[in-house]
Amino acid sequence: MALENELKNLKDELAKATSKKQFTTEELARAEKTLTAAQSSLAEDSKYLADLKRECQAKATEFEEE
Repeated sequence: MALENELKNLKDELAKATSKKQFTTEELARAEKTLTAAQSSLAEDSKYLADLKRECQAKATEFEEE
């Protein structure tokens, strides 16, 4: 009887661990998707900033020449 109870408890623990692993895997997938979107947005923002700085520098140089 004790072995049956231990086996039942171990099966319950395994089921909980499997469920937790599935949930964690789904969370990881969502986090990776969010990270990819954030990295893409950062790349776009960085390019915009670099272009804006170049444009401002060009205008400042143009203003100095006048």
